Amino acid sequence: MTVGRGPGRGTGSSTGSSTGSSTGVGTDWSRATVLTLVEADVAFDVLGIDTPPAALDPPHHGRSLPERARIVSGTVDRLRARGLDPGRDTDLARDLHLLARPALSLDLLHRYRALLGAVVAVDGADAVLAVRHEDEIALLRVPPDRAAEALVDLLGPLTPASGSTVRVPARVLSEAVRDAGDDADRLVVELMRRGMTGTAARALVATNDDVDALAQIGANVRTPTGQRRGPYVLTVQHNAAGHHRQRLRARPGEDDVVEAGPIDRARLLFEVDELVATTLDGPDPRYRRGAGRGSTRPADAGGIGSWTGASTR
Repeated sequence: MTVGRGPGRGTGSSTGSSTGSSTGVGTDWSRATVLTLVEADVAFDVLGIDTPPAALDPPHHGRSLPERARIVSGTVDRLRARGLDPGRDTDLARDLHLLARPALSLDLLHRYRALLGAVVAVDGADAVLAVRHEDEIALLRVPPDRAAEALVDLLGPLTPASGSTVRVPARVLSEAVRDAGDDADRLVVELMRRGMTGTAARALVATNDDVDALAQIGANVRTPTGQRRGPYVLTVQHNAAGHHRQRLRARPGEDDVVEAGPIDRARLLFEVDELVATTLDGPDPRYRRGAGRGSTRPADAGGIGSWTGASTR
């Protein structure tokens, strides 16, 4: 990760620049704290955080207790020299604790040439964006009401493919994929055999043709017993036709439906809002949203951290 490096093409991005599109807010990565994977591993360890966010997942260093002790000691010395002592009440410690136990978090896994993992964690008036790219993790404070935008902007500009959204029952799609195997033409036939029109079947299959970049966005909310994962993830894919999204939509009393269709930045932010709302509306009524309806955008009351029970402070 190189601070100051611009993004690649539309779906690829580097964490080292303002990745916002012309309609977005951009992200000033010059303010980021950048850690090596060893530094991140040790900092989480010193703070007693056994399970860092999965999208960051710094590897454990040291094959024996003595080797581990030497690594921890040397790394802590280097962090202290940078003013980043994780054992004290520093910004680094606060950021890592927020990442480990947020009121709400959104996570991103994005594969374009290399794998990029990111988490934006929110609790009340605090929000931190963490991005792992190659052998470094960057931490950056962001406004809570811009948290979703900061995460989405990591994808770079989104150019929607042509066409409309198609829908297919998840059970039907699963059966068709099972019978078609890796044969795309056969998949079209199997979908048509199960009731899809030829146009819709071909459009659905085309979204998965020669995909060169793929991203998935998920959500978690804190509950009294731990973390509750959102019921689905948003998948964004890119191929020669442009950007597509896929998601699972639940229908009470009916089969779940898979939706696939073109996506742009505004639509993706809307979809993230919906994912947040669905995650918040879990079985525990103490985590229902308030007047702001859990929106991640400031046009609604409060922003991403404004639901009932969102902060323990």
